[in-house]
Amino acid sequence: MMMLLHLCWSLQDAVHYISKDNLEADTSSYHCKYQIPLESIDHWLLYFTAATKASELARESNNASLFPVTQTRNLSIGVY
Repeated sequence: MMMLLHLCWSLQDAVHYISKDNLEADTSSYHCKYQIPLESIDHWLLYFTAATKASELARESNNASLFPVTQTRNLSIGVY
């Protein structure tokens, strides 16, 4: 399981579950469709939401490592 965050209103949009059983998982982008200026974000709300989501993911992870070792994938598209 990997969680990468981009400045998003909803952290649900930024969480991607990737498993070795799902060979069709789209790993081409981890970008959120929302772009919010940093100064307009309520920092407490962002922290609270991130902490809540991290706690939820930790409970559901069955003691999985926060930073799992992954295989390097072949990038067929350029990095922007």
